Amino acid sequence: IAAFVAVLTDDPRKGRVAVVESTGSEPVRVRRRELLRQIAGLVAVESRELWGDRALQPPHDQIAALLFVGGLAEPTTAWLGGEIDVTPDQIVESATRQYVFTAHR
Repeated sequence: IAAFVAVLTDDPRKGRVAVVESTGSEPVRVRRRELLRQIAGLVAVESRELWGDRALQPPHDQIAALLFVGGLAEPTTAWLGGEIDVTPDQIVESATRQYVFTAHR
């Protein structure tokens, strides 16, 4: 979670290109979707490793992971646009709590 947020916030210019401006270019938009799905796949794997038999099972694990990653992108995007007054660390903290709460049954 921290790595995802850091990639987008360490250099806000790159974060805006990756998350905001990517919607204006088909090749970049496609790449963004691919990366988000790859990250969601990692989230699902990590959930299984963390929670074992209590982890959500397919396809629910993949749905939850996509919801989580998409949801994580939104506050990060809002931060990049100056729309919310939080720090990247606060985004990570809140996202971590949400992940722990929803990644298992």
